[in-house]
Order: sequence, then structure tokens, then C-alpha cells
Amino acid sequence: MNDDLKALCTSIDILKKKVENLNENGDVYQTKNEVETYEKSYKRLSEQLNDITEEGNSSLGKPLLSKANQYKSELEIILNILNRKKEVIKKKHNIELLKSGELTGADKIKTERDMIMDQHKETDYQGDMIDSIASNIKSANNNLVNINTELKNQGEQMNRIQDHVANAESEVKQTEKIMTGMERRQKCMKIIGGLAVVILGIFDVVWLIFWIIKWFTKGDNSGS
Repeated sequence: MNDDLKALCTSIDILKKKVENLNENGDVYQTKNEVETYEKSYKRLSEQLNDITEEGNSSLGKPLLSKANQYKSELEIILNILNRKKEVIKKKHNIELLKSGELTGADKIKTERDMIMDQHKETDYQGDMIDSIASNIKSANNNLVNINTELKNQGEQMNRIQDHVANAESEVKQTEKIMTGMERRQKCMKIIGGLAVVILGIFDVVWLIFWIIKWFTKGDNSGS
């Protein structure tokens, strides 16, 4: 019984993988046949699992019963996936039949209604995409406006800095002119001071010569 359960669990794992990999958007007739095959496999494996659990309910033991119940849950998951994909494939198959004029009655009405609803969904989806694109463009424009504002503010700040630099340069040049004028006046004062010293020196020499001459002249007059 243990080996039978192990083989059955392996078969359930294989079926689950096949159902999960089933491409419901593939060829309609091929996928429809695959769904029918998987449904038959599901039914067979489900019956086998029930038979094992019923027959060996007293002999399996708790570990094996727990494993069997776990795989019953796996079979339910397989059935849910299969039914969901089966519904998609059925809709596609009915659309093919409708296009070829082979669909009639309630199935035709339902398929036409489903097609209209799908078109509305596609339109809504495209509308959402357009809204999303518009929102992204608007956001990009807002970002550009913010960038332009920031650049403008930085430009104004640079202009203010340039004005400050220009004013500083003007003040430096004006200071240089003042310092140059002061240096010139200082040089002039030095020249004038030097000339005054020379003139005073010459005056002192002349004055000394005058007194010497006067003194000798006075001596001569006294002797005669």
C-alpha cells in the first residue's frame, strides 16, 4: 500500500506540473484536447486516492494518512487551475465557432456578450494606459518646471554673486587709486622735505659766510 501511495503521489505531482504549464492562449483545439485529457487523469487519480484511503484507513497509519490528505488538497488545487484555464479555452473556442457561424442559441448570445465585455475591458485598459502615460508626462513636465525654476534661482544667485564680485573689484580699484594717490603725496612730501633741508643748509652756509666776512671786516677797521 505504501508503494501504491508513493506512485500515486508521483502521478499527482506530474499532473499538477502539466496543468500549471498548460498554455490557455495557445492553439484552441489543441489546448481543448489537453484539458479533456487532464480532466480524465484528474478523475482517475482522485478515484485511486479515495480507494487507497478507504481500503487502508486502518492500516496506513497516521503519517501515510496525513500524506494522502495532503495530496487530496493537491488534487483540489489541480482542479481549480484546470477549471480556470478550461473557462478561458472554452471562451476562445466559442469565439472561433462564432466566427465560422457554427455557434447558435444561448452559447452564441453569451459569447457575443463576452466579446463585447472583453472589448470594453480592453478599451478601459487602454484608457488606463493613456491616463498613466498622461500622468507620467504631466509629472515629467512638473519636474522640468521645477528644474527650470531651480536653474533660474541658481542663475539669479550666480548673477548676485557676479554683482558682488564686480562691486568688490570696483572697490578694490578705487582703494588702489586712493593708495596710489597717497603714495604720490608721500613722495612729494619727501621731495619737498629734502629740498627744504638743502635750502636751509645753503641758507646756514651763506649766513655763516656772511658773519665770517663781517667779523674779518670789523677786525680790519679796528687795526687801521
